[in-house]
Amino acid sequence: MTAISWDTINGSKQPSIEEVVRATKEEPVLFPLIETISDGWISLSQIYRALFSAFFLRKTGLDRLDRRLAERGFTPVPEKERRFFHRYDSLGLDYFYLRTMAKVERLSAEELETLQNAKEEGTEASFEEAIRLVEETFRRVMTLNPERPNDVFEPKQTIHGDYCVRGNEIPLVICSAAAFDKDGNLLSEEQEKDRIRVFTNVWRQLDNRLSADLGCPTKSAIEVFYIRR
Repeated sequence: MTAISWDTINGSKQPSIEEVVRATKEEPVLFPLIETISDGWISLSQIYRALFSAFFLRKTGLDRLDRRLAERGFTPVPEKERRFFHRYDSLGLDYFYLRTMAKVERLSAEELETLQNAKEEGTEASFEEAIRLVEETFRRVMTLNPERPNDVFEPKQTIHGDYCVRGNEIPLVICSAAAFDKDGNLLSEEQEKDRIRVFTNVWRQLDNRLSADLGCPTKSAIEVFYIRR
Protein backbone atom coordinates (compact mmCIF):
# COMPACT_ATOMS: atom_id res chain seq x y z
CA MET A 1 0.00 0.00 0.00
CA THR A 2 1.22 3.50 -0.85
CA ALA A 3 0.94 5.95 2.04
CA ILE A 4 -1.69 8.58 1.31
CA SER A 5 -0.38 12.13 1.08
CA TRP A 6 -1.09 15.28 -0.92
CA ASP A 7 1.22 13.91 -3.62
CA THR A 8 -0.76 10.69 -3.99
CA ILE A 9 -4.04 12.61 -3.89
CA ASN A 10 -2.83 14.97 -6.64
CA GLY A 11 -1.75 12.01 -8.76
CA SER A 12 -4.90 9.93 -8.31
CA LYS A 13 -7.40 9.19 -11.07
CA GLN A 14 -10.60 11.23 -11.13
CA PRO A 15 -13.84 10.13 -12.78
CA SER A 16 -15.40 12.27 -15.47
CA ILE A 17 -18.77 13.96 -15.02
CA GLU A 18 -20.20 11.46 -17.52
CA GLU A 19 -19.00 8.49 -15.43
CA VAL A 20 -20.36 9.96 -12.20
CA VAL A 21 -23.73 10.82 -13.75
CA ARG A 22 -23.99 7.29 -15.20
CA ALA A 23 -23.18 5.77 -11.79
CA THR A 24 -25.67 8.15 -10.13
CA LYS A 25 -28.47 6.98 -12.41
CA GLU A 26 -27.65 3.35 -11.55
CA GLU A 27 -27.45 3.85 -7.76
CA PRO A 28 -28.83 7.32 -6.89
CA VAL A 29 -28.79 6.74 -3.12
CA LEU A 30 -24.96 6.76 -3.18
CA PHE A 31 -24.75 10.24 -4.76
CA PRO A 32 -26.20 13.73 -4.37
CA LEU A 33 -28.77 15.08 -6.81
CA ILE A 34 -27.43 15.01 -10.37
CA GLU A 35 -27.64 18.81 -10.65
CA THR A 36 -25.15 19.05 -7.74
CA ILE A 37 -22.48 17.16 -9.68
CA SER A 38 -19.77 19.27 -11.32
CA ASP A 39 -16.03 19.02 -11.91
CA GLY A 40 -15.51 20.98 -8.69
CA TRP A 41 -17.78 18.69 -6.69
CA ILE A 42 -16.07 15.56 -8.05
CA SER A 43 -12.63 16.97 -7.24
CA LEU A 44 -13.57 17.86 -3.66
CA SER A 45 -15.37 14.55 -3.17
CA GLN A 46 -12.29 12.62 -4.30
CA ILE A 47 -10.01 14.72 -2.08
CA TYR A 48 -12.24 14.13 0.93
CA ARG A 49 -12.54 10.41 0.18
CA ALA A 50 -8.75 10.10 -0.05
CA LEU A 51 -8.31 11.95 3.26
CA PHE A 52 -10.95 9.75 4.85
CA SER A 53 -9.10 6.71 3.50
CA ALA A 54 -5.93 7.86 5.28
CA PHE A 55 -7.90 8.41 8.49
CA PHE A 56 -9.73 5.08 8.09
CA LEU A 57 -6.47 3.11 7.73
CA ARG A 58 -4.94 4.86 10.75
CA LYS A 59 -7.94 3.97 12.90
CA THR A 60 -8.58 0.43 11.70
CA GLY A 61 -5.27 -0.97 10.42
CA LEU A 62 -7.18 -2.63 7.57
CA ASP A 63 -4.02 -2.47 5.46
CA ARG A 64 -2.43 -5.09 7.74
CA LEU A 65 -5.27 -7.52 7.05
CA ASP A 66 -4.96 -6.74 3.36
CA ARG A 67 -1.24 -7.62 3.46
CA ARG A 68 -1.98 -10.92 5.23
CA LEU A 69 -4.45 -11.86 2.50
CA ALA A 70 -1.89 -10.91 -0.15
CA GLU A 71 0.69 -13.15 1.54
CA ARG A 72 -1.74 -16.04 1.08
CA GLY A 73 -1.50 -15.45 -2.68
CA PHE A 74 -5.16 -14.62 -3.33
CA THR A 75 -5.85 -12.97 -6.68
CA PRO A 76 -7.07 -9.35 -6.56
CA VAL A 77 -9.77 -8.23 -8.99
CA PRO A 78 -7.94 -7.22 -12.21
CA GLU A 79 -7.86 -3.50 -12.98
CA LYS A 80 -9.94 -3.86 -16.16
CA GLU A 81 -12.69 -5.71 -14.26
CA ARG A 82 -13.08 -3.18 -11.46
CA ARG A 83 -16.35 -1.36 -11.10
CA PHE A 84 -16.80 2.39 -10.57
CA PHE A 85 -16.11 2.68 -6.83
CA HIS A 86 -13.26 0.19 -6.95
CA ARG A 87 -11.66 1.88 -9.95
CA TYR A 88 -11.57 5.27 -8.23
CA ASP A 89 -10.95 4.12 -4.67
CA SER A 90 -8.25 5.72 -2.51
CA LEU A 91 -7.58 3.04 0.12
CA GLY A 92 -4.84 1.55 -2.07
CA LEU A 93 -5.66 -2.00 -0.93
CA ASP A 94 -5.87 -5.21 -2.95
CA TYR A 95 -9.04 -6.65 -1.44
CA PHE A 96 -11.07 -3.77 0.05
CA TYR A 97 -12.63 -0.58 -1.25
CA LEU A 98 -15.08 2.07 -0.06
CA ARG A 99 -18.37 1.86 -1.91
CA THR A 100 -19.56 5.45 -1.71
CA MET A 101 -18.65 8.96 -2.78
CA ALA A 102 -17.91 11.61 -0.17
CA LYS A 103 -20.97 13.82 -0.06
CA VAL A 104 -19.08 17.07 0.45
CA GLU A 105 -22.23 19.12 -0.09
CA ARG A 106 -23.04 18.18 3.52
CA LEU A 107 -20.08 20.26 4.73
CA SER A 108 -20.62 23.85 5.84
CA ALA A 109 -19.16 26.72 3.82
CA GLU A 110 -16.51 27.16 6.53
CA GLU A 111 -15.58 23.48 6.45
CA LEU A 112 -15.31 23.52 2.66
CA GLU A 113 -13.06 26.56 2.83
CA THR A 114 -10.84 24.81 5.41
CA LEU A 115 -10.58 21.77 3.13
CA GLN A 116 -9.77 23.85 0.05
CA ASN A 117 -7.21 25.98 1.89
CA ALA A 118 -5.48 22.89 3.29
CA LYS A 119 -5.29 21.37 -0.20
CA GLU A 120 -3.89 24.57 -1.71
CA GLU A 121 -1.27 24.87 1.03
CA GLY A 122 -0.19 21.30 0.33
CA THR A 123 2.06 20.84 3.37
CA GLU A 124 2.32 18.03 5.88
CA ALA A 125 0.83 20.32 8.51
CA SER A 126 -2.13 21.18 6.26
CA PHE A 127 -2.62 17.48 5.52
CA GLU A 128 -2.97 16.79 9.24
CA GLU A 129 -5.34 19.76 9.55
CA ALA A 130 -7.47 18.24 6.80
CA ILE A 131 -7.42 14.84 8.55
CA ARG A 132 -8.71 16.54 11.72
CA LEU A 133 -11.55 18.06 9.69
CA VAL A 134 -12.37 14.61 8.34
CA GLU A 135 -12.36 13.14 11.85
CA GLU A 136 -14.91 15.76 12.92
CA THR A 137 -17.18 15.42 9.88
CA PHE A 138 -16.92 11.92 8.35
CA ARG A 139 -20.08 10.58 10.06
CA ARG A 140 -21.99 13.26 8.19
CA VAL A 141 -20.14 12.96 4.85
CA MET A 142 -19.31 9.25 4.42
CA THR A 143 -22.38 7.52 5.88
CA LEU A 144 -25.23 6.78 3.53
CA ASN A 145 -27.93 9.03 5.00
CA PRO A 146 -27.27 10.34 8.54
CA GLU A 147 -30.68 12.04 8.63
CA ARG A 148 -32.33 8.60 8.38
CA PRO A 149 -29.89 6.51 10.45
CA ASN A 150 -32.06 3.43 10.97
CA ASP A 151 -33.60 3.22 7.50
CA VAL A 152 -32.31 0.39 5.31
CA PHE A 153 -31.27 1.28 1.76
CA GLU A 154 -30.41 -1.06 -1.10
CA PRO A 155 -28.25 0.94 -3.55
CA LYS A 156 -27.64 -2.13 -5.73
CA GLN A 157 -30.48 -4.64 -5.85
CA THR A 158 -29.55 -8.32 -5.70
CA ILE A 159 -31.49 -11.51 -4.99
CA HIS A 160 -30.03 -11.81 -1.49
CA GLY A 161 -29.94 -8.11 -0.59
CA ASP A 162 -26.13 -8.21 -0.43
CA TYR A 163 -25.71 -4.43 -0.57
CA CYS A 164 -28.29 -3.32 1.99
CA VAL A 165 -26.95 -0.49 4.16
CA ARG A 166 -28.47 1.57 6.97
CA GLY A 167 -28.39 5.33 6.82
CA ASN A 168 -25.79 5.60 9.60
CA GLU A 169 -23.38 3.06 8.01
CA ILE A 170 -20.35 3.45 5.74
CA PRO A 171 -20.46 0.98 2.81
CA LEU A 172 -17.34 -1.12 2.20
CA VAL A 173 -16.60 -4.06 -0.10
CA ILE A 174 -14.29 -7.05 0.35
CA CYS A 175 -13.39 -8.69 -2.95
CA SER A 176 -11.12 -11.14 -4.74
CA ALA A 177 -11.01 -13.14 -7.96
CA ALA A 178 -10.63 -16.80 -8.83
CA ALA A 179 -7.23 -17.89 -10.19
CA PHE A 180 -7.20 -19.51 -13.64
CA ASP A 181 -4.42 -20.99 -15.76
CA LYS A 182 -3.63 -19.86 -19.31
CA ASP A 183 -6.23 -22.26 -20.71
CA GLY A 184 -9.01 -20.77 -18.60
CA ASN A 185 -9.22 -23.56 -16.05
CA LEU A 186 -9.22 -23.09 -12.30
CA LEU A 187 -5.68 -23.54 -11.00
CA SER A 188 -6.96 -25.64 -8.12
CA GLU A 189 -10.41 -26.53 -6.83
CA GLU A 190 -9.01 -26.84 -3.32
CA GLN A 191 -7.43 -23.40 -3.62
CA GLU A 192 -10.73 -22.00 -4.81
CA LYS A 193 -12.61 -23.54 -1.89
CA ASP A 194 -10.01 -22.05 0.47
CA ARG A 195 -10.43 -18.60 -1.10
CA ILE A 196 -14.20 -18.67 -0.66
CA ARG A 197 -13.87 -19.91 2.91
CA VAL A 198 -11.25 -17.34 3.94
CA PHE A 199 -12.99 -14.34 2.40
CA THR A 200 -16.37 -15.38 3.78
CA ASN A 201 -14.91 -15.73 7.27
CA VAL A 202 -13.20 -12.33 7.02
CA TRP A 203 -16.41 -10.74 5.78
CA ARG A 204 -18.45 -12.18 8.67
CA GLN A 205 -16.12 -10.70 11.27
CA LEU A 206 -15.15 -7.49 9.55
CA ASP A 207 -17.91 -5.05 10.40
CA ASN A 208 -17.82 -5.50 14.18
CA ARG A 209 -14.08 -4.91 14.25
CA LEU A 210 -14.05 -1.94 11.87
CA SER A 211 -17.07 -0.31 13.52
CA ALA A 212 -15.43 -0.55 16.95
CA ASP A 213 -12.10 0.86 15.71
CA LEU A 214 -13.72 3.65 13.72
CA GLY A 215 -16.39 4.57 16.23
CA CYS A 216 -18.96 4.49 13.43
CA PRO A 217 -20.89 1.59 11.87
CA THR A 218 -19.56 0.07 8.65
CA LYS A 219 -21.43 -2.37 6.42
CA SER A 220 -19.46 -4.71 4.18
CA ALA A 221 -20.59 -6.57 1.11
CA ILE A 222 -18.57 -9.44 -0.35
CA GLU A 223 -17.78 -9.73 -4.06
CA VAL A 224 -16.20 -13.04 -5.07
CA PHE A 225 -15.38 -12.89 -8.78
CA TYR A 226 -14.95 -15.73 -11.23
CA ILE A 227 -13.01 -14.03 -14.00
CA ARG A 228 -11.49 -15.98 -16.86
CA ARG A 229 -8.29 -14.33 -18.03
